[in-house]
Amino acid sequence: MSAPAAVHTSVDRRPVRVIVAPYDSGYRGRRMGRGPLALVEAGLVERLRDHGHAVTLEEVEPPVDFPAEIASAFALCRAIATAVRQAVRLGELPVLLSGNCIGTVGVVAGLHCPDLALVWADAHGDLHTPETTTSGFLDGMALATAVGLGWTHMAASVPGFQPVSEARTVLAAAHRLDTAERELLRRSPIRCLSVEDVGDEARLAEELDGALHGAGGLHVHVDLDALDSGIARANGYAEPDGLRPERLDRLVHAAAERAPLTSVTLASYDPEYDTDGAAGRIALALLEQVVRVPLAAA
Repeated sequence: MSAPAAVHTSVDRRPVRVIVAPYDSGYRGRRMGRGPLALVEAGLVERLRDHGHAVTLEEVEPPVDFPAEIASAFALCRAIATAVRQAVRLGELPVLLSGNCIGTVGVVAGLHCPDLALVWADAHGDLHTPETTTSGFLDGMALATAVGLGWTHMAASVPGFQPVSEARTVLAAAHRLDTAERELLRRSPIRCLSVEDVGDEARLAEELDGALHGAGGLHVHVDLDALDSGIARANGYAEPDGLRPERLDRLVHAAAERAPLTSVTLASYDPEYDTDGAAGRIALALLEQVVRVPLAAA
């Protein structure tokens, strides 16, 4: 019989609110909507508690009768914002487990943090707008919405939402960009880190320093398809030549060393594609590490 896991009870561990949004395109528990529930069932809450964190688990749902993707997504963002506001009021670190990337709009609204910085790790740009999208998939417009470049009226329906400044935004590991996204980035002050850049300490430091210096807070958004699909296949959109787990971990920690970590989103995990469980294990390990960022750095 193996020895029981050590329980850490350090008083400086931040309390954590795990906010579960198990939806994909308005549907609960389907496709990437299965991911948040799978991570909880895999023992995320227990693992955080074993490290000395008080953990509150909260599932949110969109109060709509018909799961139209856009209406449901922004209704869900409103529910996420309410949960994040409660976490902030209680001094908890909000950790969103979301089927879709658009959920980060709700986190940003709930934080209502002046000079918020955003580090967005994703294999894709998520920078389409309603005018440029050819797929119509709202998640392909998630980062554009968060920085105020699309769906502005719908985003404004989320109480407290203010777009994150493009100049305080870092897009990391996005190596599958469409022409319209590349053109937007050419004109935008959003800072971009390639997969190779994340592994280059000097380049990583330069871009993070430029975006995060003086930030009032930091939201870290991780779409698990930022991982190299040859190492861990997180969903049906996963791509080869992405980040190795240690580089993703370094990106998150390097960002948290430069600005107060206010919140985390982990999105787009579909267990159906994770046939060997690697993506789930990496996700759990990453979350364990990120919530342990010392209070002095937060």
